[in-house]
Amino acid sequence: MELNFNNGKKLEITSSAAGSGILTIRMLQQNIDDLQKIFSDELGTKVITVHEDGKEDIAYENYTQLSRISVYTGGIYEVELRQKEASTDTKIADNTAQLTETQEAIADIYARLDAIDDQLAAKNEKEVTA
Repeated sequence: MELNFNNGKKLEITSSAAGSGILTIRMLQQNIDDLQKIFSDELGTKVITVHEDGKEDIAYENYTQLSRISVYTGGIYEVELRQKEASTDTKIADNTAQLTETQEAIADIYARLDAIDDQLAAKNEKEVTA
């Protein structure tokens, strides 16, 4: 897998994962000072693209805040970046999901109100005929 930075730099990695505004990248046998320089460059990390042969490229936007660099046994390096601001596409997707949830909740309320109205109408009809 290859990590392509917005400033043209490239880096071989073993994995990447993003969630809740945190991007985690793992790689092997690196120099911690070089990683510090690469991942501290806000222009370079503005857009990071992961390229893996045979798969669609994955672009990560606005993960510009270096949170930590960890070193594990076996020469495994893990970099954690935080997203300062979500991309426009992410904001739209989040807002769309929230809007859909709200619409579903409103539809559920209306369905419950209709059921209550039907029950009241049936009760009133029984009282009138009795």
